[in-house]
Amino acid sequence: MKKTRLRFFRSIGMCIAAALLLAVSVLSTGGQPAQAAESSWWPDGSDVASDARAVWVYYSKEYDVNYNTDQKALDAVTDMRNKNIDVIIASVTAADMEGLSNPAAPRTARLQLMINQAKSYGMVVYIGYWEDAWVADNHQNNRYTMVDHVINFNNQNGSNTDVVGVVTDYEMNCKTVEVEGVKQTDCSARAKDKYESWRLFHHNLKNRIGANPLKLLVTIPDPDSFIRSCVDCDAAWLANQGITTNNNGSTYKGDVAYFSSYNGVTFADALVGMYYRANANQIRDAAHDDVVESNGMAKPVPIVVGFSAGHNTTTDPTLTTVQAVLDTVQAIEDERAAYPKVVLGTMAWRWDKTETPEGEYRELMPSTPPGTNIPIHYYASEDAFVRSGTFASTNYGSEPLLEIKDGPNTTGGADVDRIAYVKVNAGAYPGTSVTSAKLHFFVGTAVSDSSVPFVPITVQGLTDDSWSEQTVTWSTRPSSSGATTLGTVQVSGAGWYSLDVTAYVNSQMADKTLTFRLSDEATKDRLVRLWSREYGINEPYVSFN
Repeated sequence: MKKTRLRFFRSIGMCIAAALLLAVSVLSTGGQPAQAAESSWWPDGSDVASDARAVWVYYSKEYDVNYNTDQKALDAVTDMRNKNIDVIIASVTAADMEGLSNPAAPRTARLQLMINQAKSYGMVVYIGYWEDAWVADNHQNNRYTMVDHVINFNNQNGSNTDVVGVVTDYEMNCKTVEVEGVKQTDCSARAKDKYESWRLFHHNLKNRIGANPLKLLVTIPDPDSFIRSCVDCDAAWLANQGITTNNNGSTYKGDVAYFSSYNGVTFADALVGMYYRANANQIRDAAHDDVVESNGMAKPVPIVVGFSAGHNTTTDPTLTTVQAVLDTVQAIEDERAAYPKVVLGTMAWRWDKTETPEGEYRELMPSTPPGTNIPIHYYASEDAFVRSGTFASTNYGSEPLLEIKDGPNTTGGADVDRIAYVKVNAGAYPGTSVTSAKLHFFVGTAVSDSSVPFVPITVQGLTDDSWSEQTVTWSTRPSSSGATTLGTVQVSGAGWYSLDVTAYVNSQMADKTLTFRLSDEATKDRLVRLWSREYGINEPYVSFN
């Protein structure tokens, strides 16, 4: 039930949130605007770089070396954040993808730990379909159903963080063969029938995802190279697919649309183009015509510009210096500024090739840990409101809104009183204290009028964390014994509000579980609605510095 609500409100909430955030400027109790939580599916997280950067991680292949303990897994995510990664693409084998349907499976549980840690840094995680050559047999054609395990993972993980989407990586590479002592290039894998079956597979995969909020990102080499090296893509076929040549045949137009759609229906939420080149200018130039084409489409398909980093390949061009990587990221960020509807950012292949001593992205790039001005976010793990009177035994833990109200007896008495509770699990935080911490919450609609200019919301920190959002009611609400009043937030218009909670957070470092009680102690008789974690975006969170 909870996940169903989440899907529904995600679909409508993004539009509402965007309109509200553009229309309203809200001040916190300290008189400063509160910062919005990151809700993008391709974010620029809490690292020190102002770019959106992803990395391909072979979770299954690297598991026994890099992720086989909780500490290694958490350290790896922190290392990625410190190396300016915002998006993790965790490639898994078929066995590990099937294991996603079992939350208790060790590899599944450890991946969930990494996903939770990533969210605390403002990062997101995708599941990568295992890398494989596209042979288009019946077994492979039907593998689109494997996405069911990713959907099950999100549906069964309770208050944990979801993966954002899936990324496919089915290759149709040319290879070098030797014929009678002469080396030749064999591109027989790049043929019309292979392309058509590959597109149908992704069309079926997108349909399988259906209304689920999972994004589908499709990895391909430079689309121009696919068309140029096709063994049987003659002029008549190209014309029939709407593909034309540009620049004296060096580039193509229509290839982006072709490789992102099937029978006129777009299946790719984004393309991850692997533009393997030796330097930043070549990578930018190779991607540019695809960016321009997508920008001119009626429905632009976002593009992630992929590159190879470090000594991880003996066949494709790769970037082997820190400066080459930084120059490439900057070149693509310039493209992102020029084409914001199309360019999402960059993706480095790969994180760490454990079977070789050479340095990939992990070894190549230096760590630049965020300074004290870059917060870590811990989102609500549970939240609910309770209501008094005849509703005292009703649970509201699956509601998309947290309601707060206190009215005098003359306007309805106890039946109108409502109190909100927010629980935050900061167990992944590695420290024993914080320099500063703030509670952030989003109010969906304005509550002020001429007689009540604002509603003072009192925030208390509790020591009782035993409540559950699925069972708590007014009659069973957590005890306020020993509660600490943290402050009052004056809520008037819609938007983000925040409150300093540093002292309370530091007092709860023993278990790093925080419970906040939000109420109207001034009896203003106005209904305040906060967006809950079930809304799907702009859920309550605590930021640590």
